[in-house]
Amino acid sequence: MGCKVRPMANYKPAIEKLHEDVGSNNFRIYETDQFPTGVIPNTLMNKCSQVAVACSSSPEDGRDWLIIFPYRVDSQGAKKVYDYDPYVTVVDCSSVSPAESGCFRYHGTWDGRTSPIEGYEQCSVEMAVSDLREQIQTTSVPLNEAPAEILSALPVMARTYIKLFEEQA
Repeated sequence: MGCKVRPMANYKPAIEKLHEDVGSNNFRIYETDQFPTGVIPNTLMNKCSQVAVACSSSPEDGRDWLIIFPYRVDSQGAKKVYDYDPYVTVVDCSSVSPAESGCFRYHGTWDGRTSPIEGYEQCSVEMAVSDLREQIQTTSVPLNEAPAEILSALPVMARTYIKLFEEQA
């Protein structure tokens, strides 16, 4: 299946809180029940073991890229994988105000878009999600210490946003 980009109304209070929590050039993992509501649809959140947020600063543009990575558990045959369908928006650095909109990128193509989850071949996705949620360790680290699959998605998501919202303006 090809890439599906779906613009989504930005929920400013949630984005403002995430930006404040994470900070420029940082990466943070949230438990699903600790993640602010209003950005990720419940139908997607129910399939996630955790949510990661990366905030990449772009001083030349005067904005921070805020990219949200739901760790959605999916099946590939008997194997379970994390399938990343991230959400991207921007925050103006001077006003600390989020953009009016952002978008999810479904079924994108970048290195690490799916990551295997070992040891869950014999259980359902729901059971895997439940067990994985029990094992989550929230963390906050500098962006350069984020997992490789997250770092490889950052430029893809920035290009997606620019193409969707800025090249059409």
